[in-house]
Amino acid sequence: MEKIISIKTHFQCNNYCLFCVQGDERFYRKSKSTAEIKKIIEENYQDAKEIIFTGGEVTLRKDIFDLIKYAREFGYKIIQVQSNGRMFSSMEFCQKIVNAGANDFGFALHGSTPELHDTLTRTKNSFIQTITGINNLRKLNKRVAVTAVLTKYNFKDLPEIAKLLLALKVSQHQISFIYLNKLIQNDKKLIEEIAPRYSEVRPYVEQSFSICKNGGMIVKADNFPCCTISKQYHNIICSYNSNIFVFEEDKIINYREAEKEASVKIKPKKCEHCSMRDSCQGIRKHYSDIFGFDEFEPFR
Repeated sequence: MEKIISIKTHFQCNNYCLFCVQGDERFYRKSKSTAEIKKIIEENYQDAKEIIFTGGEVTLRKDIFDLIKYAREFGYKIIQVQSNGRMFSSMEFCQKIVNAGANDFGFALHGSTPELHDTLTRTKNSFIQTITGINNLRKLNKRVAVTAVLTKYNFKDLPEIAKLLLALKVSQHQISFIYLNKLIQNDKKLIEEIAPRYSEVRPYVEQSFSICKNGGMIVKADNFPCCTISKQYHNIICSYNSNIFVFEEDKIINYREAEKEASVKIKPKKCEHCSMRDSCQGIRKHYSDIFGFDEFEPFR
């Protein structure tokens, strides 16, 4: 299986999402230089035909068109840009980035309305800009996948997000259960405000799965232990990719292997006899530290 190379180019962003997985890292983590990124592109093209440019908000980089063109010249077949989608509200920008060689796009949309999405991004007009960006890329016949981070604010809105994405002719919808960054973990008020329980989100997640599948749209989900979702949807929550190599600062990380080694996700003793133990991703440790294990029941 060929590697997928994901380059975290920098940590700056033009949104300030309430739940951002990177927390306050934008204020102290260093950006990769153009030369550093080009070196990664050069050194990995022979065994990796897919490359992902991500951030922070990668479209803020002045060299992004040059980097994409460089990856194209080295023969990467899939060149993905992960973004909040706001810069793509300019058709001129869309055409320029497509002409450089980008052919796959991953956006983030956290609500089906401007009020909800803009509340979570803490950025006025971010909803309409992202929606316009999706429409612009679809006019150029480009594939767009959209991720929604599931929080206490928006879990009941998941079915409406799915309906909206179907109407926009998005290729794939991914639902990612919130990662509680260190800022949230250490703030009881923020936990209360933003962190949902698996048990309360389940019916809305499963309804969203059903809407996507019935509409012919690919649906995936991340950070869901098997016992939090009905068995009929296990192919959705267990189909994560173990072959992504993330280049972050001066480190190279096999994402899933790193999670195992660092015990980011754990399985309590009662999981030992679960029939889904080998395929289950487990429970994020920070979640169990806050909420415990009572809602998790092994499959027999």
